[in-house]
Amino acid sequence: MKYKTDKHSFNLLAKMPRLRQVIRKNNILFYGIIIFMFTTGYIPLNFLIGKSRKLQIALHRKKDFSNLIKYEKRTLQPYFVKDDLKNVLVETKLILFYTKFFGETDRHIARSDQIFNRCPIEYRCKLTEDKSLMVKSSAVILHARDIYGGPMMGLPKERSDDQRWIYYNLESPSYMASPAWTFNGVFNWTMTYKLESDIPIPYGHMEETVDHTIQKPKLDTKFKLAFWRVSNCETLSLREKFVEDLQNYIPVDIYGQCGDLKCEINDSSLCDEFFSKHYKFYIAFENSLCRDYITEKPWKILESMDVVPIVMGNADYTKHLPRGSYIDVRDFKTPETLARHLIWLDQNDEAYLKHFSWRSHSIATMNDYPSWCKLCEMLHNRSLPRQVYNNLGDWFKPESDCITPRQFLPSWT
Repeated sequence: MKYKTDKHSFNLLAKMPRLRQVIRKNNILFYGIIIFMFTTGYIPLNFLIGKSRKLQIALHRKKDFSNLIKYEKRTLQPYFVKDDLKNVLVETKLILFYTKFFGETDRHIARSDQIFNRCPIEYRCKLTEDKSLMVKSSAVILHARDIYGGPMMGLPKERSDDQRWIYYNLESPSYMASPAWTFNGVFNWTMTYKLESDIPIPYGHMEETVDHTIQKPKLDTKFKLAFWRVSNCETLSLREKFVEDLQNYIPVDIYGQCGDLKCEINDSSLCDEFFSKHYKFYIAFENSLCRDYITEKPWKILESMDVVPIVMGNADYTKHLPRGSYIDVRDFKTPETLARHLIWLDQNDEAYLKHFSWRSHSIATMNDYPSWCKLCEMLHNRSLPRQVYNNLGDWFKPESDCITPRQFLPSWT
């Protein structure tokens, strides 16, 4: 049977993560839908969502779903691996990646040994996606964007009292399929980009370098000013509007779905090489203005390109990136004043090259192994108290974490 849905209905359904509880609480509604489905072949999602609104509100106000979720209790079984050097079995903390990562197997699974081999030798951990190892897993990771419908929908049906369930999220609360409050009473630890997470996992980090020579970019081929690679053309941060205003004063080449340009080279690394060779600045604007939210944009530039990122986000960049390695939009009142500064830097090579002086003592890397080592260390620490986030929705929500463009830069908007 082919069911008919429209985009508006689907979006409404995505915003209503309590659907299964609503159906279970109201058997009449449930059986009515089943009969209607098989007789007409049509699912009236708008009708279903509207009629169940009162039950949604009641569940929303409850805020704590710990008594709604019934898990089959299991005893955690230790997981051992053989130490080839000592020829003995050593307990290894198994970390189960229960969900996909944006619909795909998380890239860390294939690099499990490579990641944890960089951790202190006394901490042994292993990543797996094998759900049959659920009862042996010391930690269960669930990626927020791949859990649909909240509790009782997409979550494991069993858990051990000794397991740590981890709320894993690298996206801002402004773009969530299921709001965090739907998971109140579920998770023990948080693993997000927020610095106050139990396990902070930023997109990159800085490392000290042993080579104190500054690798300066060659300026003789940099005949273009600024470029922007972007695919999301309408954002809550209004970054597209800022760039549009900026283009009134300087040229900004836009590549991707939101611009007229595209790199004709099939190899992405060669495209990066082209941008690095010919441009001086990169637009590294975030799609939402949320606390601590910095994506891979500036990190990739600092790691591998001879370009200065221009950043726009509601984060304290001094806590993440070396001073002078970037240009912050908030240091300028309007796009025009920023444009004047970029023109001045373009005409003053010495001032421009100072933005690369951080290379004398640091290197930028998008390797996130320190976060995974911290998780492994915590799993081996038996003294850590038990905790459950009954207020996850208060800790991770747009209203408290994010601001509007007008709040971010009043003189511009």
